[in-house]
Amino acid sequence: MLDEYITNLEKQDKSPKTIISYRNDILIFMNDLRIKPNEFVTSTDVRKWINGMLHPNDGKPLAITTINRRLNALRSFYSWAQKNQRLQHNPMEETQDIKSADEDQEKIMWITEKNLKIY
Repeated sequence: MLDEYITNLEKQDKSPKTIISYRNDILIFMNDLRIKPNEFVTSTDVRKWINGMLHPNDGKPLAITTINRRLNALRSFYSWAQKNQRLQHNPMEETQDIKSADEDQEKIMWITEKNLKIY
């Protein structure tokens, strides 16, 4: 099923780098969960996987941008699989991108020449 999905991306003229990234991200997910492409996956499985990337047992957590890229790859894959009747359930339907801790409150401050004082 994964090979069919990759072929579909190629037919859509996705860039080779996008295709490689999506394939690698999907394979990482499947390897981490020890599943095959057509096996049943729940949104709980996905949340546990995300938690593992945010709070690994060893090493540093992955960057939010990396996690979100992986989630986008899975969203695309499972959406395609459901749309093409390869799977009945899409575990990504309820999964949203991860926000950084202060993303909701982040403000850009502009400094004008009038406000800038050089000492």
